[in-house]
Parts: sequence; C-alpha cells; structure tokens
Amino acid sequence: MKIISTLILFLVFALNVNAQNAFGPIRPGVHFLDQNKRKCPKEDAQFKRVGTKTKEDPSILHIQDYSMEGELLFEGNFKKINKKNRAIGIHQYYSSSKSLEKTLEYQEEYADIIVKNWYPNGRMKMEGLLIKNDKDKRLSRKLMINAAWNEDGHQTVSEGNGIFEGEIDRISFKGELIAGEKHGLWKGFTEGNALTFEETYQNGEFIKGKSTTSTGEEFTYDEITKKAEIIGGMPAFYRFIGRKVRYPEVDRKRGTQGKVFVKISIDKKGKCQEVKVIKGISPTLNAEAK
Repeated sequence: MKIISTLILFLVFALNVNAQNAFGPIRPGVHFLDQNKRKCPKEDAQFKRVGTKTKEDPSILHIQDYSMEGELLFEGNFKKINKKNRAIGIHQYYSSSKSLEKTLEYQEEYADIIVKNWYPNGRMKMEGLLIKNDKDKRLSRKLMINAAWNEDGHQTVSEGNGIFEGEIDRISFKGELIAGEKHGLWKGFTEGNALTFEETYQNGEFIKGKSTTSTGEEFTYDEITKKAEIIGGMPAFYRFIGRKVRYPEVDRKRGTQGKVFVKISIDKKGKCQEVKVIKGISPTLNAEAK
C-alpha cells in the first residue's frame, strides 16, 4: 500500500472562469467579483453579482450572477439561519450559451440535495441525489444517480439501475449502477486526458483502482488506501486556492489563458509533499499554479 496518494487537479486561468467552489459574498446590492469570486473594482471584474431581498420574506436574499457581458450564470436564494447564510430552494446554473445546465434543490438543512443536469441541446442528462455522509464530520456528500439519458434522449439509467456514461464536474466516466450506486468496473478520464483511471466497486463500496497520468505514470490503490485528500477536504482546498492564486499580470496583458494540470502528492496525514506541473501553459502561469 502506498503511503503517498496522488491527486490530479487542474487550475483554470481564464477570463471567463466559472468559480462555483468559492461562492463569494452573499449580501444585498451590486458587487463586482474577480475570477475567485472576491470583491474587486469594476474594471478588474469577471462577474457582477446582484443581491435582492425578497418582498415575501426580507430574511431571504435572491442572488444572481452575471458575466460582464450581461449573461446570467447563476441564480438562487439564501436565508440567514443561526447567523449563517443557508442555500434554500432551487439554485440554477446556466452555461455560456444561456441554456440551463444544472439545478440543485435544497430542502431542509443537511437533507439530501436533488441534482439535475441538462445537455446543451436542452435534453435531460441526469437526475440524482447528493446524500449526506453520516460518517464524515465535514458533512461531505456522495452522488447517487437515479436516472440518466444520452444526448439523443435514450434513457440509460432508470430507478438507479443501468449503465451510466457521461461527464460530471469535468470528469468523464462509464460503468454500471445498481440502486443508484457504482458496481463492477468503472473507467474514466479527466478533462484533457490528464488522468485516466479504472476502478472496481461492489454495491457502492470501492474495492481497487488504477490511474495513469498523461506522462505514463501509473498509481494503484485499494480499499486500504484512503482517497487522496487535502486536510479539511476539497472545500478547504478551493478556499485556499481562492485566497492564494493570482492571474499573473504579464499573462493577463497577453490574454494567455487555459488550464494548468498539477499533480499533488499527499501523505497519510493529508499534507502536501510534492507539487508537479504535468501539463502547463506558460512559465509564469505554471509557477503560479505551483
């Protein structure tokens, strides 16, 4: 068993970044946000956020995010509960082509979240639930897929059973579902084929896996090896990225944009031991990613 696990991530340096992992300020009024959803001057903004108190209940804030070209990217409601802003109702995410891409339906606090995805042609792609993991103190969730369709409208998963093939959160994979959970051999790859993988499941329980980077490096992992994870989980990682990553001025002026693929080695305590760029864009962007 390897003590060091490997996590392949990509950092996006682009003028139209969709930074959903760092949501940013939830306040009334108009706010201009940078690529990491932090407030910034209008001339440096990538997004415009509009927060409006609802007439029916002033404690509910309706948030809308727009591109600087005026395209609606997101809208949803938040309510302050115990001094914290909680997502409520249906949150809608739109693609750059103005079509509805995804909805998240929030019910009671910490209840299952209903997820729906659509193809760019408007056809339904997937329906599922984000299930709370009672064993995880960070309240992480796992996705259970109840129904899925291909782009032609043919249903491939019904009542949680069938073959799922598609992309979720920029990872493409294919495999069998039984009662909404993975079973048997699953194969997939990350965006840009930076990483391909094969994993075996038994009724939702992970058994073993093998991943291969674009440079040919192979990594095997089994049920004894905990999935590679930064201390605090991915939410903490993205908050850290949002605070630290900057778009280098030289690349901003040149209009250089794209994705930097980074390999991070994590020890058994969840600490980073090595960061290596496996697919870059420019020296300055590569250095910033590291």
